[in-house]
Amino acid sequence: MRPERRLEAYRAVIDPVENYLYGGDGQQPGDPRKAAAAMVVAVESSEPPFRLILGSDAIELLERKKAALDSDLARWGQVGIETRVEGANFRTIGS
Repeated sequence: MRPERRLEAYRAVIDPVENYLYGGDGQQPGDPRKAAAAMVVAVESSEPPFRLILGSDAIELLERKKAALDSDLARWGQVGIETRVEGANFRTIGS
């Protein structure tokens, strides 16, 4: 869907967005048929993933995010641990 009216005063802002959204139509790196097949495999699996990450771009982004989280945990994990109340008992909900 695209708007019927175009306000020229906003074209400098809108044109790059529209070019990004519509300029790659049909040229995306992901194959919808392969994605659908992967979803079926995951759903039918006896141990489906909690999250199914599809696409090399998504995998790369997730790996970068994981590396950043691992780095933060390595640097700051002990600080978080030290905020616990000494002698407190940890219980899971329902236990």
